Amino acid sequence: MKSLSILTVFCLLVAVPLNLASAASDSSAGKVILTADDVTSAVDIEAAIHQATVYGTRPGTIILDGRRGPFVYTGEDRTINIFYSNLSLIGVNGAIIPGGVFFDGVIADNILIENMVFFCGVGFDDCITSWGEHHSVSLHGNLILARNFGIQVAQTQGWKITDNTVQAEGVAVHLLEVSDVTVMNNHLSGFIPLQIEASGNCKAIQNAIQGGWQGVLLARESWGNKVIANSIMGVQASGISLEPDTVGNKVHGNKVLCAVGSDCLTVDISPQALAVNDVSGNLP
Repeated sequence: MKSLSILTVFCLLVAVPLNLASAASDSSAGKVILTADDVTSAVDIEAAIHQATVYGTRPGTIILDGRRGPFVYTGEDRTINIFYSNLSLIGVNGAIIPGGVFFDGVIADNILIENMVFFCGVGFDDCITSWGEHHSVSLHGNLILARNFGIQVAQTQGWKITDNTVQAEGVAVHLLEVSDVTVMNNHLSGFIPLQIEASGNCKAIQNAIQGGWQGVLLARESWGNKVIANSIMGVQASGISLEPDTVGNKVHGNKVLCAVGSDCLTVDISPQALAVNDVSGNLP
């Protein structure tokens, strides 16, 4: 992906030694502010999470401040692990992180990730990954560039993915075995920008989608989802595709523009699936 080429810039930057003493903190408020001067790997950000939350005993906020330039990882750990509840990870001044986020297999609910820039390239192909029950998670206003999955959320419920820009070579947003997840007002691009798989009662509303193959794929017994008022362009096969075993989904008011030279379908759906899904008002 062309946008991932910016990763090579990181290799040319001179890493600044870690100086945790320079990290600004407000212990009474549970807040820690980090700049590029304070970080050599994801471990340093995780140490700030321990400090802000007092090892998970109170809410905490990590401010990643880009005023000292992009964050540069010279250490091996490029994944910020989320292992406590009631945590906010917020970027200011264009904070750029050369890696992603992984939700550990422990209880970690009520999480906000906002206004961050994540570049996930060689060695860490997925940007934000969560498997298992993590509730009340909000991803808002982030720029995410990934080689494989931009955001992959599995086996949970109640996430809100709003106002992000996600560019991926594979799937920009992958929802797997989830329910009640909202994907709204995002800019998504990828081979398949949005894949909803074995999931129910999710909403994909008013997203701007650019797909290499399909725009939105409803797969593997997905049920009761709403795909409404999305703008989809550049697809070769179809704007929206519903696999034969999907049921009770509402696909309405979406606009599809095929790739140049392609004769794509607005909605690709079998007669059997059309009988058990509500598909109407999609253009052209």
